[in-house]
Amino acid sequence: MLSPLVLLALSPFWVGLESGPYSVGFETMPLRDYSRPFRAEGDDRTRVLPVSIWYPGRAARDQEPMPFGHYVGTQTEQLLQRLRASGGELNDEQLSRITGTPTAAYERLARAEGSFPLVLFGAGLRTPTYVQSVLCEYLASYGYVVIAIPPVAYRAGVPLGYNALTVETLVRDIELVIHEMRDYPRVDIERLGLVAWSVSGVAHALVQMKNPDVAAVASLDAGSGYNYGFELLRESLYFDPARAVAPFFHATDSRETTSPAPKSFEYYDNVQRGPSFFLTIEGATHAEFTSLASIIPVNSAPELHRRYRLLCTYVRRFMDFAIKADPDAEEFLDVTPSRHGFEGLILSKRP
Repeated sequence: MLSPLVLLALSPFWVGLESGPYSVGFETMPLRDYSRPFRAEGDDRTRVLPVSIWYPGRAARDQEPMPFGHYVGTQTEQLLQRLRASGGELNDEQLSRITGTPTAAYERLARAEGSFPLVLFGAGLRTPTYVQSVLCEYLASYGYVVIAIPPVAYRAGVPLGYNALTVETLVRDIELVIHEMRDYPRVDIERLGLVAWSVSGVAHALVQMKNPDVAAVASLDAGSGYNYGFELLRESLYFDPARAVAPFFHATDSRETTSPAPKSFEYYDNVQRGPSFFLTIEGATHAEFTSLASIIPVNSAPELHRRYRLLCTYVRRFMDFAIKADPDAEEFLDVTPSRHGFEGLILSKRP
């Protein structure tokens, strides 16, 4: 049998990414928030936040990696809809092949020795945590405990939307996870990174302003780069540009501000005060800043996979630079993408 590290390197969804020195463990954990009852009536009114956790593990040769369907659970119909919306005309057989594909993660894997930085992932509205599974696995293999936080309504019957209540809900959920993870095994809570896609980027920017322990913030075409997101930022009681000092990484498809959802780079250009990196990935779409870009076999092309592989590489290098003070990562970010042989990418930075 192949060792887990070999299996991990061969994970089909990794689109050519190279694994780090650790195998990847996975578990889910329901966090219970008693301060915000989810229902007005009933015996158990607790608001439950079911987070997904990837962590650095020790190789176990007698274990098989999880199939992708383990992430999806009972949400196969929603997965099918998401894949079709991203351009994949899938039938039941093809969907079954996707859910049966091995991932890079192992359940109940023994934990690696050491203390590892914590990275929190935020998804968009109504977006399950599996849409970032490849990047979460990838970071865990390089020595990060990674937690994906699902969007959960503030209260039953009050759906999430692009509004201040949603942002406040996401901010408090992030803070709940930070609090609960202080007792999680082998986590260095004082080395904390935030990664977000879509509207969660607004909440992450605000958490960074509230919490000086945040060491890095990465935006994957997140809301802090759009007009709607910047307006939500400015509306928040927590908005304080003087505190936007953590290193910041923003990746998007273009510097053009005209799109179906108009962009705004006011946060990056004029609010953000820490070391900042702006990565333009030409030709990408909003969905390509998620792992959906790597799990669609029907219409995916080598170019799409290449772009996603480079996005993951830059996010990991940024985290290594900002959280681990890795000189190799700093050197990597100092070199223009074309000198690395990466075409179609533009990286700008501010000290």
